[in-house]
Amino acid sequence: MLHARYIAHGLISDYEKPFDAPPMHEVVFNRQNGRRAKGVHTLDIAKRLIDYGFHPMTIYFPLIVQGAMLIGTDGIGGRQELDQFLEAMRSMRKKQSKLRSSFLTPLTTHALGVSMKLLRRAASVALEAKAGC
Repeated sequence: MLHARYIAHGLISDYEKPFDAPPMHEVVFNRQNGRRAKGVHTLDIAKRLIDYGFHPMTIYFPLIVQGAMLIGTDGIGGRQELDQFLEAMRSMRKKQSKLRSSFLTPLTTHALGVSMKLLRRAASVALEAKAGC
């Protein structure tokens, strides 16, 4: 129970905790913290956690929490391992923020919008041509 509360306290500023009640033996977060992480899914976080040497958390459960990450503390040993886990989760959050801010510049966003308009127009022309045949 103390491990789950320690994790909850350590990650509350980086991940959204959808329930206000204090955790018992597990803690639930979702991948967001008041904003949607573009292109980053819960599965990506779980896979990256393996790269850091930790067993991934249960993902997408409970079903009532979108992008849920159910972190059980059974496999985590002492405080040193807890701190390493917290640092891995924080590090992933920082990298997501950097990726999001560097990728979604105004120029990139404009280029993506123009590309989508061109694709929609090309599809429309193709459908009109097919209908005319």
